[in-house]
Amino acid sequence: MDRAQLREQIVAAFTENQYPGDDRLTWYGTPGPEVGPPYDETFQLLRGRSWREMPVEEFLLGDTPIPDLTPEAYHYYMPALLLASLDDVACGDVAFTVTFYLSFIPQIHEFGRYSHEYRREYNQRMALFTDAQREVLIRVLEAYVALGWEALEEVQPTIDIIREKKRL
Repeated sequence: MDRAQLREQIVAAFTENQYPGDDRLTWYGTPGPEVGPPYDETFQLLRGRSWREMPVEEFLLGDTPIPDLTPEAYHYYMPALLLASLDDVACGDVAFTVTFYLSFIPQIHEFGRYSHEYRREYNQRMALFTDAQREVLIRVLEAYVALGWEALEEVQPTIDIIREKKRL
């Protein structure tokens, strides 16, 4: 499959995503006077923006941009990250980031380094993806392998978890 087809599939799978609301963008909620940088950095960047308007490169320069997102915001902005990961200019760094945050928890769970809270958060994020979205996530990971950006043995456990809707 070529990248243009994959981009179309990403858009089709995520087109019905609903903006989570300003109060559900980050774990910090809506920043007030008591919450300042860096805690509201991600919030300020994404507030009111559709996933189609997400400034991915600027977002990824943040302190902890993906961990700052609530499960709803992670789900909502995932298509922007997926599309950017297939871009000829930014693909390497974004693809690595997408792979890391889709597979980070399953890999560390095997080694027992992180607590139940991290597994719970991962499960909350992944539970929001529809079957069609899960299939697109798998296709993107497989595309990374085909392009030589990731090794199959590195992404296969994640593909299996996504495909089987396993909870950790």
